[in-house]
Amino acid sequence: MRISRKLFVFLPLAVMLAAAAPALAAAPHAAGVTRQTVHETVTWTMPAGQCQGLAVTVDGTGQRAETTVTTTRADGSQQAVIDDLVAGTAVDNHGLKYSFYYANHSVWDTPASGAPVGIKMEDLFLLQNKAAEAQNRYVLKVAFVWRWTYDPNTAAYWPPVDNFVKTATLGDPINCDPI
Repeated sequence: MRISRKLFVFLPLAVMLAAAAPALAAAPHAAGVTRQTVHETVTWTMPAGQCQGLAVTVDGTGQRAETTVTTTRADGSQQAVIDDLVAGTAVDNHGLKYSFYYANHSVWDTPASGAPVGIKMEDLFLLQNKAAEAQNRYVLKVAFVWRWTYDPNTAAYWPPVDNFVKTATLGDPINCDPI
């Protein structure tokens, strides 16, 4: 099994197992737990030149499986654990075909007061065509592990600004992660 195929098989499992631990640990102290699952089609476009090394426009379509487990504690604080997986195909403006994989695991901690919301996010986007796969590499590989806070009453959560801590960054996530 090629490395890229191993990643496609084992990474979703690792993300899901990592997500289950915080939700299970928080459950005994919870006033309530809700679970929401979303399955939908996702489309995206990355214009030529937006990312270094990607000189073509790429359009992608994939299937999303996103699960959110929200734990509300007795004190009114909440923790939402979100696992978002999208896998699909893409094509560039010259007709070359690609496969892509996106995984995001995030934990959103909201105090009873509603602000500030603390976010820890692990994100991965991979884009590969047959030529890159044959060389065990990717056309585009973007990943990060970041933490930050935001006030939903005064600011958007993205891009991160307040109390921003970059634990690990690969590539240019702000411009080169289309999902």
